[in-house]
Amino acid sequence: MEFESEIDNTASMGNTDYYQVIPGGDFMQSNTKPMAIKLPQQDRERLQKLGEAKKRSAHWLAKEAISQYLDREEAAERFKQESLDRWEEYCHTGKSVPHDVVMRWLESWGTENELEAPKCG
Repeated sequence: MEFESEIDNTASMGNTDYYQVIPGGDFMQSNTKPMAIKLPQQDRERLQKLGEAKKRSAHWLAKEAISQYLDREEAAERFKQESLDRWEEYCHTGKSVPHDVVMRWLESWGTENELEAPKCG
């Protein structure tokens, strides 16, 4: 039986690489690629210290921070684009809900006489 190995980057911690042996498998490259980031020494030390406190590598913390940043920024961009799309639709159709109607609806929330959401007209 032939064995080949595959780097399992999800299990990588620090400078240690873990290998998964796959019987008869082909060598499969990971979809991750290295990237160098220049950080001020103070930030490197903060990452190292936080990593020690959380029992995680500085590398793991940096990847997690980047992933969370991307999630937040992509959500902000989607919200911005949706807002621009709504503004463009309003400019073309003129459909809107007057402020006083929206306020009356909001003020009814949590009361016995809660109103239905107003419709654009």
